[in-house]
Amino acid sequence: QLVTISNSGSADLLISSIATTGDFTKSDPCGSLITTGASCTVSVTFTPTAVGNRYGTLVINDNSSNSPQTVLLSGNGQAVPTVSLVPTAITFGDQNVTTTSGVQTVTVTNTGGADLAITSVTIGGTNVGDFAITSNTCAGTFVPGAGPCTISVTFTPTVAGVRTASIIIADNTPSLSHTVPLSGNGTLPPGVGLDPTSLTFPDQGVGTSSLPLTVTLTNTGGGPLSITSITKTGTNEADFSQTNNCATVQPGLTCTINVVFTPSESGNRLAALSIADNAPGSPQGVPLFGGGSSVAGDYTISVDPKAVTVFAGSTANLALAVTPVAGFTGKVTLACSGAPRQAVCVASPASVTLDGNNPSVVDV
Repeated sequence: QLVTISNSGSADLLISSIATTGDFTKSDPCGSLITTGASCTVSVTFTPTAVGNRYGTLVINDNSSNSPQTVLLSGNGQAVPTVSLVPTAITFGDQNVTTTSGVQTVTVTNTGGADLAITSVTIGGTNVGDFAITSNTCAGTFVPGAGPCTISVTFTPTVAGVRTASIIIADNTPSLSHTVPLSGNGTLPPGVGLDPTSLTFPDQGVGTSSLPLTVTLTNTGGGPLSITSITKTGTNEADFSQTNNCATVQPGLTCTINVVFTPSESGNRLAALSIADNAPGSPQGVPLFGGGSSVAGDYTISVDPKAVTVFAGSTANLALAVTPVAGFTGKVTLACSGAPRQAVCVASPASVTLDGNNPSVVDV
């Protein structure tokens, strides 16, 4: 409100002070002198500190005969809504790009003395598309002391790096709106590459164990790969065993899984490895195949060449291969007999130990 001070006398009006009391404040350009016939205007504002009628005065001290002059001031303090937000900001932390976080919720409460009217709840800011409101019970009017309403949001980063936005609540409070800052960090997900993608074991004698076959696991993604478990599944999973050095694999690095086949029965045996991790597509599977053989452990012998001509005073060499059958392991002792008259044959070495899979070669 404006109060005009005019000098209607024949001498200069000297103003020593202009002051207000109560919930009122003044702003004036009058200075200390108003000449004859001149005037100035004092602006008075009202800022109630409590609800109800509020009173004060504007007091002008000057050199006039009726100093001080007093202007009575009054106003009515009205209750206003106020907003309490819990929490006041939301941080989602690390989240793989294009994947959606868990829900986080803001609770909105009317802590003022008047009805709170919420007209809209939206997402605004730099990275609007990375955050989404999944539920909102805050549209409408909330009387003082009523139960709170809630706003739930999720974070789905579109690219790697820090992403920010805000929940914007439009309302009838003096500030007209409230905001809740949102932030999260987009991370590149890990990836899983398997080589080979399946394991096939040669026939193995029932009750005997094969040599291990290896699967190499590579992190093909951009973030750390956390492997939570490697288990066996399938019809004959008990016929396979595995060991591994896989835990946390950094991008571009590898770990290995070694699998051993010990058939409990003859015939085809089927199972799979199941790899649980934090990469998309988890769990990953590696099929396992093997054949159980009921043939007792044995070996075969082959020679190359199959025939030689030996001239007097000369030597002929033959390569003799001893190959395990059905996973046979153990020592095979060799003896050479039946050479032509005046000739000698020798096997070197005189014995071999078979590993169940690979042939051993002897020179005769």
